[in-house]
Amino acid sequence: KLTFIYPRWEINAQALWQYIFPVAALLVTVVFWKMRVKIGRGPLVAICFFGGTLLPALGFIDFYPMRYSFVADHFQYLASLGLIILGAGAFQALQLIKTVGSKAREFMWLAPKTAVILLLAFLTWQQVHIYKDIESLWIDTVEKNPNTWLGHNNLGNHYESKEKYTEAINHYSEALRVKPYEAKTHFNLGNVYTKDNKLDLAILAYKRAILLKPDYAEAYYNLGVALGEKGLHDQANQAMRQGMSIGTKRQKK
Repeated sequence: KLTFIYPRWEINAQALWQYIFPVAALLVTVVFWKMRVKIGRGPLVAICFFGGTLLPALGFIDFYPMRYSFVADHFQYLASLGLIILGAGAFQALQLIKTVGSKAREFMWLAPKTAVILLLAFLTWQQVHIYKDIESLWIDTVEKNPNTWLGHNNLGNHYESKEKYTEAINHYSEALRVKPYEAKTHFNLGNVYTKDNKLDLAILAYKRAILLKPDYAEAYYNLGVALGEKGLHDQANQAMRQGMSIGTKRQKK
């Protein structure tokens, strides 16, 4: 069930079961610390590397991707090296114990090794199809996570660039279902309506964008364009002047 954007859940500090995970992680660390003399420091180093490398993505630091999801597969790509090495080391140690003094038994270990490699190869082959192109990636994302604003918005951008306006409108509308107060999406929807010659809807979308973001210079300008195409030249000039005024103030800052 891997997906590019996972659902962004609501954090509830009163849900006691959520504390099981950090407590378990600390207990595992303590156990390996206590056993470091008997089993060596390797396991402790491996899990500390994992936890330490993953630390910036654990939520203690607020960074941009958390606007869309608190988790992502790629957050743990580098960190997972610690656990991979730990698992490989444990497998190798077990193999040495089982095969000491026996070439036949050593050969028998080829079967599970080959099975693991084939399984991982199959899972990789199955997963890479969604990265074939931008459209495949975002379609897969919204199928697995229908409430992802980013997925619907980006699919809307993609279909708009391909001049598939009906599909673009549908996905921008879905993005607004998820985040109805996102000015950027209203602006995007207005652009598609303009290109699709649905000027009344475009004007309404631009006005909603401006209502949500009063200093939205681009929305004022595009509103002026749509009003001009409707023949409402006075209103068009007023909207464009407002957009230019906001843009000038922004440049001075």
